[in-house]
Parts: sequence; C-alpha cells; structure tokens
Amino acid sequence: MQTTLETVNEWLHKNQKIAMPVLAILSAILLEFLGIYFKNLFIPYIIPFAVFLSMHYTGYYGVKKRLLYGLALFFVIWILAVSISFPYSYTNPGPQTLSTSNGGTITTTITPFNGVHNEFNLSSVITSVPDNQSYMPSIAVISDTISGASLYKYYNLSDINVPASGVVYLNFTLSSLPTGIYYIQTNLIGAKSNYNVTSNVVKGPLDITGELFYFYLLVDYLPLYVLFFEIILAGGIMFARSLSHSNAYRKRSLNQ
Repeated sequence: MQTTLETVNEWLHKNQKIAMPVLAILSAILLEFLGIYFKNLFIPYIIPFAVFLSMHYTGYYGVKKRLLYGLALFFVIWILAVSISFPYSYTNPGPQTLSTSNGGTITTTITPFNGVHNEFNLSSVITSVPDNQSYMPSIAVISDTISGASLYKYYNLSDINVPASGVVYLNFTLSSLPTGIYYIQTNLIGAKSNYNVTSNVVKGPLDITGELFYFYLLVDYLPLYVLFFEIILAGGIMFARSLSHSNAYRKRSLNQ
C-alpha cells in the first residue's frame, strides 16, 4: 500500500506538465512576498533553486529541456514579481531614516514622493551633530536610469550653526527635475575641519508616472537577473546530474 508521500510523488510525476510550472510559479510568488518584508533574503538568487526543485520533484529531467523551460518560466515569474513589488516600490514610504557616519541619524521626508510635479520638498532632521563648529549642508541628487545611476546635481546650502541639542533641521525644494527616478543624499561639511556628517542615499523623489515606473522595473535589471537565473539554474542542474552519476557509479561498483 502506497504512503501519502508516494501517492503525491506519483501524481506529480504523472502530471508534471502542469505540476512543475504551477509549483515553480507559486513558490516564486511566495518568495517574492517574503522578499518585500525581509530585504536580506536575496530572493532573486533563491528563486532559481525553487524552480530547480520544482523540476526535480516532478521528474522533469534533461539539461537542455530544463534550461529552456526554465528560461520561459523566468519571464512569467519576472512579470509576476514586478507586478507584486510595483505598489510597494512606487508608494510613498514616509520618513526614511538612515544612520550617519558619526552615529546619529538623518530622517528625510519627501513630498510629494511620486508622480510628475514641478516641485518636490525635502525635509531632513539630522541628530547627534557636534556643535563646536558651523556646517555647510549639501544635497546630492542622484539620477537612476536604465543605463545606470549618476549624479544629477549637487546643491550647497547656506552655512548653519548647530544648536546645543545637536539636532539640525533642513528644508529644500527641488524644482524642474527631468522626468526620472532619483535618490537623495544629505551631508554636513564641517567649516573648521574635515569632519563631515554623511549617510547613504534615500529613495525618491520618483518624478515619473506609475506606468513608466512599472516599465522601468520590468526592463532595468532584466538582463542581469535572467543571466543570474540561468547560471544558478544550470549550476543546480549540473550538481544534481553529478550526484546522480556518482550514485550510479557507486551502485555499479558495489554490484561488481
């Protein structure tokens, strides 16, 4: 009498043409949702393994067959993944807080955050700034395009004196930006020394329509991810093939 696991395994093999893509796509969708909430999971690199396991457990064999079918699955999964991540990527995240080089924080709010507008207002609150000197605030606006990220413009603001609280408030308006996707970096440059307060970039503003942003997500990393997908999938296939050959060789050796 077959166990439940054996029955399921038999059904998966018998219906592999349906079971394999369904398992691969469902697992990819689940991983994509996990990636939204757990940023450090490296989801694009895990999905090829999920596809490989779907092929393996449904008996979908053959190196060339797996690679070609995997490529077709990639494009389906890619469109679904972009569709899932789009609302989270385009929505205003609210205040974005990053650590600074001196152990403080920079909290930046961008309004409006998305859509095509003539002006975008930046508001930053910087904490733990040493108050023994004046600083020149600066804002780097980085443009992100399909061809890569580059510095769009660097703005030097008026010098400020830091109060005893060590908290600095900055307000700045970006106007007449070309349509595109931008990132902001806020810096404080010390007037008396080389002591600077810097942080990484925050996302925004997205001076682009939702439709164009969706297209950008579709094509921006597509060549890179399809290459990684096929390489990782091929690696899994060859590793499994090597194990299979090793097991077959060991069995032949034992039977001699």
